[in-house]
Order: sequence, then structure tokens, then C-alpha cells
Amino acid sequence: MPDALSTRLLRCRSARLLALCLLLGAGLSVTACRQDVTEITGAKRPGDTTSTGGGGNSGGGGGSVQRATLTVTVGVAPEDTALARTLGLATGVLPGAEVTITRRGTASSRQTATADAAGVVKFAELLPGVYSVSVQRALAAAEAARLGAENADVTAFGGGGEILVEAPAASGRVEAVLGRRGSLVISEIYEYAPPTASFLTHPHGTYLELANNADTTIYLDRKVVGKVMEVSLRDLAPNFPCTETAKYRTDVAGLWTRALWQFPGAGREYPLAPGKAVILATDAIDHRVFNPGLLDLSGADFEFVGTAEDVDNPFVPNIIALGSDNGSIFGHGPEFRGIGPQVVFVGEPLDGPVTGLPQDRLRVTDQVFWRYPREKLLDVYSEWFAPGVFDESLPECQPMIHPDYDRRRAALGAIADAGAVRRRVFAVQADGRVILQRTRTSARDFERVPAPTPKQLP
Repeated sequence: MPDALSTRLLRCRSARLLALCLLLGAGLSVTACRQDVTEITGAKRPGDTTSTGGGGNSGGGGGSVQRATLTVTVGVAPEDTALARTLGLATGVLPGAEVTITRRGTASSRQTATADAAGVVKFAELLPGVYSVSVQRALAAAEAARLGAENADVTAFGGGGEILVEAPAASGRVEAVLGRRGSLVISEIYEYAPPTASFLTHPHGTYLELANNADTTIYLDRKVVGKVMEVSLRDLAPNFPCTETAKYRTDVAGLWTRALWQFPGAGREYPLAPGKAVILATDAIDHRVFNPGLLDLSGADFEFVGTAEDVDNPFVPNIIALGSDNGSIFGHGPEFRGIGPQVVFVGEPLDGPVTGLPQDRLRVTDQVFWRYPREKLLDVYSEWFAPGVFDESLPECQPMIHPDYDRRRAALGAIADAGAVRRRVFAVQADGRVILQRTRTSARDFERVPAPTPKQLP
């Protein structure tokens, strides 16, 4: 690509910078809003105490804090009870599930254990706090075979939630659902937005990667990519408290958005073979012009377009904007960056214009949002900050989206991390083609890797 195309990319206005600062400033000043998951906590009583040896997340001030024991029971979600019985799991619990816990804001607190025959696992000597819990249990080949051909795409159980742990003991139940391979899935997100010589961040070098996880060719024509309205994902009281957005976040009928895009094509112009991936770049240019640690995305498969200030690469097909929000305060299209919470989804084509979808206006902003229908969703990824990155100062709303779409959001977002978020591999077929893991639990299906691998599935 000519250098001129790249060097025309960044046109920063002081008003936009001010808007970004106001957004971040508002997030840093809010108070927490939490909607508790189902949990049972033991009553406090005198017991052994353990010196914390310092302040911060460990309990504060060099004093002592009573440690706790957490008991987690892994259950089978009601909608999968019948299939679980076919697998010999008739008691409603999930033995052999891998359970991982992480205390909010403390990455080093991560622990993993395996549930016993009763689906129970215990963690001892825990500091009090809110713990993220995620569970997974892969199906053995013999188990999968018992489900029959109509369920051949079932791969594993997955689930997650949060439990408040208070001394001396707490307990909770996490229900897991059966995950299916799916077809078109989110396989990688490159979120790196480093500073440049002229600005504090360059968020236009990000990309979304989609992969064909099925056994037959997929046609991308007119399929939809969207981002859930970010104003609903964290508590921005008093203007946007969690109570104001709860009805959108918990809607089982679909995902609310004003940021929707559609692939070009009339039906069979853009095939994607099994095991192959495509790159959807925010800007399809050579971003190394702005920071040598970024990527050359001038050869991306597709690119998003924004306002008139956004440079259009004429050699890369454009993703067509459907919504009223181009996904960026800078006007370049959606930024898939770890600077804030995000929910990204991909789905089937709409039956008509976006204006025909159910719509509503969010109070205060008076902006129109549309509900993308549940029955058309193909894949969803939800993300919050990685532990230790603004966890306490930027409180999230719980749940971010209805658990039918994602049982537990990933905690992988990072502002200055040059790595990428990548979907894990579930299995490798005899021909070398990978099957990506999809349990509808982002906390289990995705991991952070040190470097992006565009169009190269693990």
C-alpha cells in the first residue's frame, strides 16, 4: 500500500480527545452496582486469622483477616438435563468438571480443582471477596457418540458466575450448559492500541477474526457483525446506572445495539471453507507507520468504514454499516480494544432493514437502539478487564448479557498489552484441521496469547 494511504489515517481533533477523557473520567468516578448470583454464604463466627502482611487487595493495613472455605457445586443447566441423562448424568450434577476461581482484582489468586463424584469442589484458605467461577468438562469420544448424530456438534459443558466469599465459609452452585461447535465463530481479537508520536493511543490497528468451525463451506454474504451498546456494560451512575440498563442486558429475546455491520455480497460471493478464517480490520492499512509494534493490515479480507475522515482502502471489500453508530469516537469504525468492556457478536443476515427490528430509546441520551434477534445469533464474545486492570474503579453491571448467550464473560481486557485474545482449541482432526472450543462461556473458551496470529488458527 502507498505510504500516503497510511499517513492520512490519524486526524485527531481536540474535541474528540476531550470526549475520550470525559468518558474515562466518568468511569473512574462511579460507584459499584452489583446484582448477586445465586449463592449461600455461611454466618460469620470467630475463627483463625491470618496476617495479611500488607494492604491493598490482600485485606488491608498489615492487620489480619479471617480466611474462608468455598464449596462449589457444579450442576447441569435445566435445558440440558435430558442430554445429561443420556450421558449417564442423571443426578443433575457434573462430576469431573474443572473448576477455576479468581478473586476480583487479584490475578495471582487463580486456583483450579476438579469436582468429585458429587460435582463438588472445595477451596480452602481464601481471602474474603467476590470470586469469579468458571467450569468446564469436555466430553470423551465415547460420551459424544452416545448423543447420536443429531448432537454430533456437542463438545463440552461450560459455565460460570460470581460468588461472594465471606469467612468462615461460603458455598454456591454454578450450572453448566452443553456447548456446540457452531459454524461461524469469533476466533481471535487483536486489541492492541499503543501510543504514537502524535497521540496517546492508536486504536485503529485492531481486527476481528472469524473462523469456519463447521464441516461445510460457509458463505459470509450479508452476515452480520455487531457490538452490544457499551453504555449498558458498566455502572456510570448517576446518568447510566445498572438499574437503568438492566432490561436491555437481561433480555432473553436478543442483544441491544446501535452498532451493526453487514458483509457485502448477494449470497455466494464470499465463501469460507472449513477451518479457514478471515480478518475484519478496523482500518486495512499498514499501521507500522504509526507504531512499529503494530501490524500491516493492508491485506485484510475486509475493512470497516467510518466517517468521511476514515481512509478507505480500495483493494479491500468494505463491511457495510447498518446501525447509527460506527463504533468509534474517532470515526474509523469499531475498535476491538481492551480499554473497556465489550460484547461482540456475529449472526445471520437480517430479514429486512435494521429499522424493522424492535427498537427503544435509552433515557438521557435519547438514542435509538435495536434488538438483534436471538434466533439469528451464531456466536458471542463478552469481555471485561483482566484482573488488576481498573476492576474496582470501573465497576461492571451484572450480568453483562443474558447467560443464554454467554455464561461467563472473559477477564482478558488490557490497555497496553500487545497480545491478542484467541479462542482455545478443543480438538485436532486427523487431517490436521482444528475444532475450536465453544461452550458459550467466554471465560473458558478464550485465552490471552502474547502475539496475534492473523488467519492462522492454532
